[in-house]
Amino acid sequence: MSVLVFCFLLLGAEAFMSTNHRYSNWRVADLSASVNDEACQKENVVIIGAGWGGLSCANALASSGRDVAVTVVDAAPRVGGLVRDGFDSINGTRSAEAGQHGFWDSYYNIFRFLEELPTIANIDDVLTGYAEQGQYSPRGLEAVWPVYRDSKQLPTGLAQAFYTRFLNLSPLDRMTAIPLVLAFSEFDDSKEAWEKYDQVSFRDLCVKLGVGRKMYFEAFESMILTGLFAPGAECSAAAALGMAYFFVLSSQ
Repeated sequence: MSVLVFCFLLLGAEAFMSTNHRYSNWRVADLSASVNDEACQKENVVIIGAGWGGLSCANALASSGRDVAVTVVDAAPRVGGLVRDGFDSINGTRSAEAGQHGFWDSYYNIFRFLEELPTIANIDDVLTGYAEQGQYSPRGLEAVWPVYRDSKQLPTGLAQAFYTRFLNLSPLDRMTAIPLVLAFSEFDDSKEAWEKYDQVSFRDLCVKLGVGRKMYFEAFESMILTGLFAPGAECSAAAALGMAYFFVLSSQ
């Protein structure tokens, strides 16, 4: 039986929720010409999205040794996803990818994909080392997130609070986030942690814990918008804490 797999694993959740509704009008490949008796015996996998995630997923399936026929479908005329045909930079001079930029340790398909390309002798020739991240709001740069693994290790949560450089927040503003730091520290990606924090939105959790309005909107809200492509009022606290665990806490 054919299996239709909708693969939205585009790198950094490659903006299937983006404001330009990239995937609202499908350019679906005509599969009828390629269907034959042999193909009907295979698993037929359709991957929607030809960005980094979609291409690396297709490559992993095609090279897995399984009897599978892989088709990649994208709304754009070229492959590359938002890295290539995404948003423009603020000044309109170059293409820009929405969301967070870079590859984390756990992006195994991406690294294997690059290592297997015949044109790349050494993966370090095409990727830089880990680098700081800038967090921007409409007002400009708000915070700089360092490479935590390069700093002296502190207890999880405290390290992020101590090493992150907030440019427009006073010490008093930052102190209102202490209860939330404890929640970040408590979240260990277990089933129990997900069940506990999935009953409340991230915004409501911050209000309940007394996080200051300025701290919330200039630090946490922009982080949630970047990572989950939705405001904190629409995301469960578990989703927000889980994102932080994946991108930050599990590596410190």
